[in-house]
Amino acid sequence: MGDKSKQIPSVCPFMKAPMEECYCRQLNSDNIEKAFLYCSGDYASCAIYQRVFKADEAMAEAEQVEDRHAVVGLTTGAVRGRQLLSRQRLMVQALTLLESGISPQQMLQDFLCLVRRYAEVDEVSAYIFDGDSNLYAQRVNCSEECQGQARVVQQPGCLCGQILDGGLKDSGFSSLESGAIWANDTARLSAALRKKLDSCTNSASTDRPGGSVALLPVSLAGERVGVLRINARTRNLFTLDDIRFLSGLTSVLSLVVKRSREERHRAYADMIVAQLPYAVAVVDANGVLRKVTGRFESCFKASAAESLGKKLDAVFPASVYRQHLKPMLERAFGGETLSQTGVLPGGCWSATMRLVLSPFFSAEGRVDAVILAFYPCEEGA
Repeated sequence: MGDKSKQIPSVCPFMKAPMEECYCRQLNSDNIEKAFLYCSGDYASCAIYQRVFKADEAMAEAEQVEDRHAVVGLTTGAVRGRQLLSRQRLMVQALTLLESGISPQQMLQDFLCLVRRYAEVDEVSAYIFDGDSNLYAQRVNCSEECQGQARVVQQPGCLCGQILDGGLKDSGFSSLESGAIWANDTARLSAALRKKLDSCTNSASTDRPGGSVALLPVSLAGERVGVLRINARTRNLFTLDDIRFLSGLTSVLSLVVKRSREERHRAYADMIVAQLPYAVAVVDANGVLRKVTGRFESCFKASAAESLGKKLDAVFPASVYRQHLKPMLERAFGGETLSQTGVLPGGCWSATMRLVLSPFFSAEGRVDAVILAFYPCEEGA
């Protein structure tokens, strides 16, 4: 009870965007046991995790003497080692964004800034769908640094729009099965492709012939939710290894979209619950009250200030919770909608009441809360 030691989460932070060498990235007979032990368990003891964070410290020291290298571009020997350290540091900082508590729009801007700085390219831009299926556009380049807010736009008619629609076929670009495409000399593309490429309104690099460009799809649960574009004046910049690394990095953007959808989904649900004239409570997966209506406060004589953040069994008598609420909650979190009619001790009505438990599904389809509605039987009939 009095132990103030730091609690270590049970899931490795790299599970959100695993690196190529992570055990969970390629589950097979050789590493599935390690994935169980480390990726979803004692990740602090994992050699890969330890190496990354030691690399993070090394890069912090290296920055003071400017001993680092861009995360893209062909390298060998000691320079290759500095590049890999820079990649690991970029991944760590990108994952840190997800735990920062900032808005999804700010996460997008900060992510683009990180990529531009670590890749040392001229421009990084993105189209990303938010929780309302609005398409946002934002870019960061050398002159603008990291200024400017994302803006809502229509579906673009450029190559970025085609990638959002599912990708390109026989485009003349180099490509991966993931849908990523790139060219190391845009001057060699066909006139039609250059026109499509240069018609992008989310890029300021459309008036310079030649150079390298990469367009990387952002996917969430099999759905295209965005595209990341990287422009550089340098020809022959990207290697296959670079594109694979950058494609893995886009998983952070996927999580930004997921966060945005979850926040908007929850906001809509809270708005609907607040309008209900009944005594309503929202309970999360830990049995903690997350929201109550004014009717609930007056009915059960438990103000929001007193009840929110507490377990449901702290509001209702222990016998009522054990005999009625707990069994129903367990089934509701399994996806069932349940109702029970009877006299519930502790309420403001002496008449028979009806209790309805409805699972609240997240944007990904899992139950992350249950809505309990209490009302007189004649109103709920």
